[in-house]
Amino acid sequence: GKTYEIIDGELHVSPAANRFHQEASMNLAGRIWNYCEKKGLGKVYTAPTDVSPDEKTVVQPDVFFVAKSRLKLFAPDGAKFHGAPDFVIEIISKTSVDTDMYKKKAKYEAMGVREYWVVDYKNKRVYVFVLGKNRRYGDPKVHSGDAILKTTALPGLSLPLREIWK
Repeated sequence: GKTYEIIDGELHVSPAANRFHQEASMNLAGRIWNYCEKKGLGKVYTAPTDVSPDEKTVVQPDVFFVAKSRLKLFAPDGAKFHGAPDFVIEIISKTSVDTDMYKKKAKYEAMGVREYWVVDYKNKRVYVFVLGKNRRYGDPKVHSGDAILKTTALPGLSLPLREIWK
């Protein structure tokens, strides 16, 4: 299977995710989901859930979080989120680097996604982009090794980086 996404009217086709991508995605989504459920903060979703902030864009983030107060931005049938998630994670592969690091990053920034993580499972790094007061992402904070990941979107959440690669 393939993944089909539209960014500003341009079709992007990607091959299906491999097992390393899926393992990283599930490890992240599971830990974040457990935290959100305990705290009652909102909901965590995974691809292939559609996010469509405008008529020219439909993306399927690998993992994303929506605060409880913003869940009403889902379509009535629950098929599509019409807005900017609070927090997005994309897991890159050799075929998605350009799309995830540049095109999606620019789109998520323009949408107002508060925090965007790019997970590089091959090199065991996570790039964290945080939306500034100027509504722009600054340079990423790069995490590797024994780092503990934290997010402004989910205060109190601590994710040991090594647990992503299990």
